[in-house]
Amino acid sequence: MKAKKLLSLLAATGMVSSANAVSVLLAGFDGNNTYLADTDGNPLTPLVAGGVFQSAGDKYIRDPHQSAAAVTAGFTSELYMFSNVAKEMQWGGAGQISLGYWGASDMGLTPTPSTANGNNVYTVTDTSTLEFRVTNGGSGTITLESIFFAVKLDAGAGTNMTVSYFSGDLTASGGGSTVVTYTASANTGYDVDLTSILSDNTLGAGESAVFTLVSGSGTGRMRVDDIGMSGTIVPIPEPSAALLGGLGLLAMLRRRRS
Repeated sequence: MKAKKLLSLLAATGMVSSANAVSVLLAGFDGNNTYLADTDGNPLTPLVAGGVFQSAGDKYIRDPHQSAAAVTAGFTSELYMFSNVAKEMQWGGAGQISLGYWGASDMGLTPTPSTANGNNVYTVTDTSTLEFRVTNGGSGTITLESIFFAVKLDAGAGTNMTVSYFSGDLTASGGGSTVVTYTASANTGYDVDLTSILSDNTLGAGESAVFTLVSGSGTGRMRVDDIGMSGTIVPIPEPSAALLGGLGLLAMLRRRRS
């Protein structure tokens, strides 16, 4: 929380401006070569960077689509099947073509989802839960903006997805969840504005958060693809002479009061 308070203080004193913020793709899973080998042999532990990408068959997935800014900030993400850990997220030919962009429309975030082997998607069934974990391992702060995904429905599938803030260093608002109702059975993109479920959507250095995506009840399957998150990175600036002088003055005032 200290990083958040410091950033707020700097912003209040004009030391940080919104012009320094950069909106980027923080995480993107497009169902194409995103599996990592479970190198430690423990299916209940998350993977770490540097693992070997696989075609299919592993329980945990890690994002290979981080922008340079996100990598610099140390942002990491993981996506896995929370409610069915004993089975990998089903990954295979589903007759679904990637939209080629993130969310309901082209948000201009790069890199875009791969359209090669676009029918390799994540398959979820009746009330399946996808858990989306994110961590800010950098020194700056990251404001989470939206979660997005694309869905194609099989016959009898549920018609919605509940996106919720599950746990972490953020603060929920309005119950911390929202229901996305599908508008078509064909492959369609959807966005969730995270400010609609969070009153505090900023991750300070070292902070993390967990979100869940729970599929609606039904007898058919949902083909989920192009799952991602966008955010704004605000770096902590180098201390300027004016800032150092201000901190010195603050210290003098505190000593006088004491």
